[in-house]
Amino acid sequence: MKKNRLLSLNIQLGVSGEIALSKERIAFHEKTVRMVYPDKRILNRVGLTNISPFDNKRERLETGYVSKLVTEAIRKSLPTAKSFDVLLIDFSNNELVRDPILMQLSDTLASLSGTGVCSNFILLLPELPPNESASSQQFQATSKKQPNSRLVVIANNGDSL
Repeated sequence: MKKNRLLSLNIQLGVSGEIALSKERIAFHEKTVRMVYPDKRILNRVGLTNISPFDNKRERLETGYVSKLVTEAIRKSLPTAKSFDVLLIDFSNNELVRDPILMQLSDTLASLSGTGVCSNFILLLPELPPNESASSQQFQATSKKQPNSRLVVIANNGDSL
């Protein structure tokens, strides 16, 4: 049976340095992937096992900061491979994730799918963006444009998009 390559990024807003992920958080990420993608039961976790710092100031001043953060994490995680099966991005430990961050993230996921790096995504958030928000509209539009891609957004209360 095929081992599915999983890259999970745990992003903490306002953290200035990398912090090791707990074994419980790693197990939670793997369990979430298995629940969302039952066909991907055997996982080979690749890449980072720490919390990625997120500089709020850079995000406000630097266009594409979120894309750079995700792309750099992928580069570090896949030094020789060209693709992976599931990308899980965990923002759920934050109080709030603003719309501009989510919109940049939507663009980044669309790019990853379009280039064949990954087509299965899980995004964990503290809460879902409202349906009328720009980021929610962008996630839905991107899903329609990328029919071979699948994005599942899950909030802390269990709601999903």
